[in-house]
Amino acid sequence: MSPIIQAVFFSADLFSRIKNGLKNEKVLETLILSTAAVVHTIRIQRDTGFGLEFENHLLTSLDSCKPETPECSQLYLRSLKNLKSKSTVPKLFEIVEKSESRVAVVAMKALHAMPKSFFDPKTHRPILVRLINQLGKKHDSSTRTLAIDILLRDAPTKEEVRGLLALQLKSSGPLHAEVGTFLWNRLHEFMTTNPSLRTYVDEIMKEEGLRTYHHLSPRGLSTSFSRTFTSNPSGNTSFSNAIEMTGKILKRSSFDVYLHSDDSFIHPLSVRNFTISIMIRS
Repeated sequence: MSPIIQAVFFSADLFSRIKNGLKNEKVLETLILSTAAVVHTIRIQRDTGFGLEFENHLLTSLDSCKPETPECSQLYLRSLKNLKSKSTVPKLFEIVEKSESRVAVVAMKALHAMPKSFFDPKTHRPILVRLINQLGKKHDSSTRTLAIDILLRDAPTKEEVRGLLALQLKSSGPLHAEVGTFLWNRLHEFMTTNPSLRTYVDEIMKEEGLRTYHHLSPRGLSTSFSRTFTSNPSGNTSFSNAIEMTGKILKRSSFDVYLHSDDSFIHPLSVRNFTISIMIRS
């Protein structure tokens, strides 16, 4: 029996145990998260439509969570992150826009884990811009910095870059300090691999008159950078490090390793730290 066939039977057994329920909440949580990861692997290797009943179960359970129990919503959102289903993207955006900060950040982390092909430029990119620029509901800074990552990794347009730079570099005060500093560092990181983005930033800086110390001096402690480990004709290995601060306190950090070749890349390692207790809309 092939490993994928074994995984199919294994995931079916896990799902049956989930539906029957378990008294131990930690074991049940582990089962749900593990089943989502197994279903995702099977979909990649065998059948993209596999596990629809399980996916619907996660969405139904998420809808049944009450506002006063955010831990319930967070569990099923983490499961959707492991599942990585394109059909759940609209639901995740809805939760980000309507839910309180703790739940919204977990939903945005689930979106951050999705492949960029899952996002519709006409529907989802305007939402990301709105979240970053605080147009409407105020959002936690981690929601905004994760949205910055999603937007920048998928070839932003010149007008999108203009909107981000104009707001973050022209705004004063602590409201945008850390997010603006993170954005500026993230832009420089993505510019190293995206010549079009570099051209956009250079042109916008000249057109908007932003090449001054007042606009470019760092106002926060957040940062982001990438470095190359190895480089050879067959490909290269690099890492990306991002740190988000609140005042002088570490709020979120990530360390990612990538293996690149001419036509593809692999993301073998990701280490993330998130200080859940710090939820400040900055």
